[in-house]
Amino acid sequence: MKYLMILTMGVCLLFAAMPAVAGQAADEAAIREVTKRLIETTNTRDIKGHLDVYADPFENIEASVDRAAHQQTHERLKDLRVKLLDDVGIVFVTPDVAIHKYRSESTGSIDDDGNPLPPSKSLIALIYAKKGDTWLVTARFTSPIEE
Repeated sequence: MKYLMILTMGVCLLFAAMPAVAGQAADEAAIREVTKRLIETTNTRDIKGHLDVYADPFENIEASVDRAAHQQTHERLKDLRVKLLDDVGIVFVTPDVAIHKYRSESTGSIDDDGNPLPPSKSLIALIYAKKGDTWLVTARFTSPIEE
């Protein structure tokens, strides 16, 4: 009888957890889609589409950035192209906050004086928050990968 009760409780817990796992898989797919859209809109210079994936304001490494400042940076980096190298993974901090880490390669960057920079590889961490049914980037951290 003891084992039957333990088995019954285990089965109940398993079924109770299944919707959460299914929901998390759907959220992971949605986050990856937003990251993909972020890279595509960078490469196609679609500023409106690019800004739509960010919360306003959002946190960058250096400072809090509003839409106008982000748009100016995007316009200044008109030759920037990004390539996703590999997906490191997604970690959920809470059901509506997640961190998506990936490695990327960038070309077409410039320094503050407008001088071209060599191609670079980075580890990117995007902090996502779910607003209703939409995942938005609320913070971005970039760490260069030295080779």
